[in-house]
Amino acid sequence: MIQACRAAGLPSDDPLLRRARTFALRCQVEAPGDALRHGGFLPSPVPSLAQSKVGFTDDGDARPLPYTSATCDGLLALAALEERGTAEAAAAAAWLVANARVPDVALPDVADLALALRVYTLSALARASPLLPADAARDAAIRAV
Repeated sequence: MIQACRAAGLPSDDPLLRRARTFALRCQVEAPGDALRHGGFLPSPVPSLAQSKVGFTDDGDARPLPYTSATCDGLLALAALEERGTAEAAAAAAWLVANARVPDVALPDVADLALALRVYTLSALARASPLLPADAARDAAIRAV
């Protein structure tokens, strides 16, 4: 939505896009010191909707883990808002460099959905890779597949 609004000429400081930024940043995990979570994005800031396709922390708190496609989407949203140099964008990029993976979701009876999730994740990573350092983007893509 943010990218479409920007492509249509809406300025990044438009109130609609400022609200979209607030929503996007609420989906980003702030957990300094937690390399598996800090900087990554969840699909929703609402706990009941933030069920992670990749699982939950195993530290007893069962917090959802961010995943690649959501983090790519978050980083692309920040870039569309002209926020490439922010701490939030840097944290998202660092998360992707360290953690990008294509989900290996076993979904009996819905194999097409599992394939769709893999393809979407690869597409998201391809779109976000120009926002990562060149070597890191290549390495993340290789590791992801």
